[in-house]
Amino acid sequence: MLSVFFLLSAASFGISIAYLLPIALRIEERMFAGIPIGLAVGGLLGFVYSLYFGLSDGAVFAASIVLTAAAAAVGWRAGIPEKVGAEAGDFRKRLHRRSFKLGLAAFIGIAAALIAIMWRALFEDGGMLYAGFGNVWGDWNQHLAQTTSFVYGDNFPPEQTALAGQKITYPLITNFVSAMLAVGGIGLLAAMKIPGVLLIVSGLGMLTAFLRLTAGPKAMVAGAVLFYLFGGLGFVNLVDDFANAGQSLGTFLGDLPHGYTITSGDVPLPNINFINPIYAYLIPQRAFLFGLPLTLTILSLLFAGLKSGRPRGPFLAAGLVAVLLPLVHTHSLVYLGLLTPGLALLTWGRLAGRRKRRWRQLAPWLYFVVPILILALPQVLWIASGVRSYMFFRYQLGWTAHGEFLPWFWLKNAGLFLPLLLVTFWWLRKRNPLLLQFTGAAAIVWLIANLYIFQPWDWDNTKLLVYWLVMSIPAVAALLVWLFEKGGWARTGVVALFPFLILAGVADVSRTLPPNNYRAVMFDQVGQDIAAVVRERSAPDSVWLTSQMINNSIGSLAGRRLALGYSGWLWSYGLDFKGREADVSRIYEADPETPALLRKYGIDYVVIGPSELSDKGYKVDEAYFAKRYPLWERFDSPTGPINVYRVGPSAG
Repeated sequence: MLSVFFLLSAASFGISIAYLLPIALRIEERMFAGIPIGLAVGGLLGFVYSLYFGLSDGAVFAASIVLTAAAAAVGWRAGIPEKVGAEAGDFRKRLHRRSFKLGLAAFIGIAAALIAIMWRALFEDGGMLYAGFGNVWGDWNQHLAQTTSFVYGDNFPPEQTALAGQKITYPLITNFVSAMLAVGGIGLLAAMKIPGVLLIVSGLGMLTAFLRLTAGPKAMVAGAVLFYLFGGLGFVNLVDDFANAGQSLGTFLGDLPHGYTITSGDVPLPNINFINPIYAYLIPQRAFLFGLPLTLTILSLLFAGLKSGRPRGPFLAAGLVAVLLPLVHTHSLVYLGLLTPGLALLTWGRLAGRRKRRWRQLAPWLYFVVPILILALPQVLWIASGVRSYMFFRYQLGWTAHGEFLPWFWLKNAGLFLPLLLVTFWWLRKRNPLLLQFTGAAAIVWLIANLYIFQPWDWDNTKLLVYWLVMSIPAVAALLVWLFEKGGWARTGVVALFPFLILAGVADVSRTLPPNNYRAVMFDQVGQDIAAVVRERSAPDSVWLTSQMINNSIGSLAGRRLALGYSGWLWSYGLDFKGREADVSRIYEADPETPALLRKYGIDYVVIGPSELSDKGYKVDEAYFAKRYPLWERFDSPTGPINVYRVGPSAG
């Protein structure tokens, strides 16, 4: 199968590149670093091919051949077989150590849980398509729309699926890789989930590698658990809910009434918005899922370069990996841009030594920055063109505190992790100064994100704040391990404290696992049938006027471009859609300018059904369309008929 060939070639290429990275990674860590690199490069190769020739088997095959040839060339030149043999021997030796066996068992357990959650993110049961995770219902409709637009909609050069005619402004490679797998023979649902499985395990692997390199091997398991089950003081709301539920513990846990790393309703501790990473980022935000392991690889290279005192090689490698980020996860690159000045200043003395011209210590940073400026910045400018830039940067004190006392707001959101982190700034001074400097640089970005908003939606600053968490966890994990090893009351304190660091996160993550088994209908059988007819009978590049409902099967499953889709996405992308929204209202209400407006936006089909009749308060004049335009198709749904009118000259 062509998709399998692509996955194997991407993995082979990425792992071969990982062997060129000037950093002491273990054999399994080479794999975790390499797979995201290979998928990103493979996606970019396929995307460039598709811009000229369209997405087809040829794009998948061509990318696979290039990746395979490059992997063979790199492997031969770098002597990788010999290196693999030596590192495999090291792995076998580590298997004899009890501590490594326990760590490996913990890693496999966490990975298995993450894979199970990812695989259930989107599933079919009884003819219905379900989201198996709360935030997937909202986010994956957009990811499906973008993916199917590549597979079925000939969306090249790519346009926003929810705003036909507008150039895409979203990092697209994650969804494009899924599109390549679908074209290569894997079913759509599997094509959406397989990259997620590979990337979520790679993220776990690179997190543990980063923890090993920065805080030591003993911090790997504690740090990973802290990240994936992170939660603030929301456990107070959990205890309050249980006390008022009048249910047994098992019944209560089987149907939790709230989220606990994000608050809603009347709860003792409101305004908790720093959502658990699995619940907020790793499952719903596919671009972050791709960006995390790449960014952790970059951070590991920067740490290794600073620690060795010979940073040029690691810094150059970090810069070249960062070049992949703009079309993969733009916010990861933005975070690195905010991090680098502070990190350079905090590590000033480490590179300057006793040189008379201490300013020359900045020179090695050029090896990191210059590749980004030359190769990544043009990508950023391309993807950012067309957005209203003024919506992306504004002063707002305290992120989403909205006037609440900032220390209390953050104590609620970060929980007991925050005072522990503050202790590490004193504790690390002589034990691990470089880790202290990394943690301090992350704190500078945290401060910036509490002063300025970098997205139209203020909550989206978490795309920066989550990396503050990632870079702060090694310090806290190292402190907890040190206290645990002291024994006595210190060990007892760690054992008593640790559950309260993760309890709110455990509660939120458990909502997608048995006995909860969360599910929300994304598309019923009618929606899937409509999408199948649209794919079969309409032109791939046709434009549709339909409802702005978030789960629109014509956009999400058929891959067709919508004249105006879900406005929540468009607003969060910083796109100007208000004028079109007013025009859509005029079209549905049969304004005298309706024919001209249909031509203006290149609309080929108008859909009128229960969703359109109830959407946005439009006063739909269906008699106007029934009299003037031919009925293309009629679908029956449980809530009423859905009529599709052919209004454009290119409609089929």
